[in-house]
Amino acid sequence: MSVCTVASRTISKAQKRSCKLASNLRTMSSSRVTGRISCRHTSLLAGNQDISVIAQNLEIPKRDRVQQRSKVSNRRVFFSTSLQAAGKSGCPMHSRFIAPTSTDLSSKIVMGTFGISWKLRSQWRVVAQNMKHQITQVLSLGETKTSIREVQSYSDIPGPRGLPFLGSVLEYTAIGKFSPKQFHKALRSRHSRYGKIFRERLLQDEFVYVSDPKDIRVLVQNEGKAPCRPHLEAIVAGRNQLKLPVGITAEQGNDWLRSRTSINGGISCPRALKTYRAGQQVIAEDFVELIRSKRDATTGEVPQFEQWLNRWALESIAIAMLNTRLGLFDVGQSKKNRPAEKLRECMDIFFDYGARLTFGVPLWKIFNTREWKTFCQSQVDEFENAGYFVNKKLKQLKEERGSKETSKQSPSCLLEHLISKNSEVSQMEATTICLELLAGGIDTTATAAVFTLFELSRNKEHQSKLRELANQETDESKNNSQFSRYLKSCIWESMRLHPLTYANMRKTETDLVLSGYKVPAGTTVRYTSHLMNLKDEKYFPRADEFLPERWLDRKSENRCKEQFTFTPFGHGARQCPGRRIAEQELDLLFRQLIRNFNIDYKHEDIETKVRLFNAADRPAKFSFTPIPKPITQVQQETN
Repeated sequence: MSVCTVASRTISKAQKRSCKLASNLRTMSSSRVTGRISCRHTSLLAGNQDISVIAQNLEIPKRDRVQQRSKVSNRRVFFSTSLQAAGKSGCPMHSRFIAPTSTDLSSKIVMGTFGISWKLRSQWRVVAQNMKHQITQVLSLGETKTSIREVQSYSDIPGPRGLPFLGSVLEYTAIGKFSPKQFHKALRSRHSRYGKIFRERLLQDEFVYVSDPKDIRVLVQNEGKAPCRPHLEAIVAGRNQLKLPVGITAEQGNDWLRSRTSINGGISCPRALKTYRAGQQVIAEDFVELIRSKRDATTGEVPQFEQWLNRWALESIAIAMLNTRLGLFDVGQSKKNRPAEKLRECMDIFFDYGARLTFGVPLWKIFNTREWKTFCQSQVDEFENAGYFVNKKLKQLKEERGSKETSKQSPSCLLEHLISKNSEVSQMEATTICLELLAGGIDTTATAAVFTLFELSRNKEHQSKLRELANQETDESKNNSQFSRYLKSCIWESMRLHPLTYANMRKTETDLVLSGYKVPAGTTVRYTSHLMNLKDEKYFPRADEFLPERWLDRKSENRCKEQFTFTPFGHGARQCPGRRIAEQELDLLFRQLIRNFNIDYKHEDIETKVRLFNAADRPAKFSFTPIPKPITQVQQETN
């Protein structure tokens, strides 16, 4: 039997089934609510051409005003199922679950359900399930040269075989071919061998890795209000052992949603950011003066520049959290600033040893290793030293609470915002939230600053343009000025070339199909687009070049070609909570650095090394050459 004959018979069967399905849905809809069903022909192209199937669209319009008043909610119910070749999604909106996918034709079946009235939701859910089943049957075309293969099972996902009970854990030891500090090289090797998706087991834990942005889109579009992002097991185990709160980053479900909602107004609201701006600007100015005093007169380099940059980041985020100066720029280690310096040291241990425990062989689960003891002690010291500042601020706020002058003022920091929302917040709860945000803001912000300085030192034309825009500004209180927008594009381009993280994680809430394989609910999926795609010409033309303009002009030929290829702050409900604060801190810092110094780098290129968040693999020995101030500016400062 020829291919054309098989295709012809399949077309006839598909048309009959789709018309019958439309008739059933029309009958069901007419008994519930006045509706309209638009039926589209099912078309299949045989031979060597790609196959395209468009099934039914069921649309129920809104009721009239009288009927709307009699019901709690009336929304649109929309079912769309489409399969389109060439790897493009045919769904016009964000889908709620994903149906089978074909790998050989890069096609996708998408079914979406939206806004179902709560009284009809359970009934229409049954309709959706039946429709999904019938359409899947329609699209089962048999085994021909141009047929759509069935979705492959979870067990068919390729990956390293590993050993019984151990998996591939030995490959990350001294006797293996990978090092925990070079985890990104292991991921590159796996993807090169197994493709865009692979499965790996480490002891009792199993992960699915995906690098295709289309799969990341599926993950993101199927998240609920409180997406499940698996926690780092070493952190949670350590805090449980020490009887410390696990923190917002490890919380899940309603607990996470409640904590995140309580802090959103204090870290992302424009009014709150404006409140922190003045204090953070003073810190940026103090940092410039510190560079002037620390820089070598011959080379212009600042010894231990990364440590000073970490101090700047911690001082800046402390303004937002506590409206407090920590004194980290003070020379010497006096008793006054010892808790702040100890806190910074503990956070450095946290990121270093946290990566060793996370990416290395988990022997700490069997017995207390030296790394495990050091890591746990750093957790104790973090809470102790962060609690010192939180408790001090709580006492200050308690004394000011009865004051008429301060009662009507907006909160000056996140801690005050928390108390205004919940006056019964405990000292430990406040310490945990502040500590989480302090830890999240110090390492990532400082590393982003290092790589942005590195790229600007190599691309002087962009440094000059930033300086020109900074000198032209008269109002520095805005975050959307030309300088801010251009700096933001430079920061994003720097993070594309030097990503702060190579993988993000989600736990699937429903059964999904990723790259043609069925992935059941509850599977931990790590997506690695940052590792595999950020320097790929398919997604970024002229990928090896530093081109900030690609982020300014959506019509640029060098723009990103695929959504979800690059998400430096994450995406959706669980994206980085301190994103806006970090952007403001970097804006204020570079505004001062660019105006006051020419920045050069004359050493070996800086690359990334793996920690919990990536960091520079070598000392950042930037050369800072002071720029003479214009005569008019000197006269204004004198007056």
